[in-house]
Amino acid sequence: MAVGFVLFVIIVNYIKNVNDASSNFMVAYESSANLLKIIRADDIINGSEIEQLLDDIINKTKSLDIITGSIDEIFNTGSLHLIKNPLLKKQLSNWSFKYTDTEDDIVIYKDYLFDLFIPSLTKKVKLRNTSIPSFFENNLGLQIISKSNFKLDYDKTIRTVEFENQLYNNALNYMYTINSYKVFQNYLKDTLKLIESNIQG
Repeated sequence: MAVGFVLFVIIVNYIKNVNDASSNFMVAYESSANLLKIIRADDIINGSEIEQLLDDIINKTKSLDIITGSIDEIFNTGSLHLIKNPLLKKQLSNWSFKYTDTEDDIVIYKDYLFDLFIPSLTKKVKLRNTSIPSFFENNLGLQIISKSNFKLDYDKTIRTVEFENQLYNNALNYMYTINSYKVFQNYLKDTLKLIESNIQG
């Protein structure tokens, strides 16, 4: 049936987007865990390593790139009545809850990252030394921003209980988001299996 094939394409694309976003979050989380290890250790801190880890923590996270218009249209136009499989209908009826629940965790991580964590770094690290996406410099022809010349003793600025707590809280938000992506991903995969069965049947 036509609606089945449309749903199949939509869900396959959603799964790809969730996988992509989840992979990026794993990079950010692993960098958070590594930075927490550095803070706890007694080794001399390598400033360049800190700046690279912070770049991953701040810039590698990625929200879901999901356009819900297509699936919303199927729901709003009543096309679901064409689906006879009750299990698939029930699964699809959970779409709004599953998607909204995932988005809620994304809002929490974003609010903490941009409203609290990044502003807390202004006196602790040289944000100017984190990477700038090459797109801005190459594709837009913008002047390359040079690195900072300020001297910071990272042993004093980031080896504090305050920064450790801020970083830990941010890492916890990443954990929740990764878990939320996993739950949503499993929902999408189960939905896809039901759609495939419905098409073949």
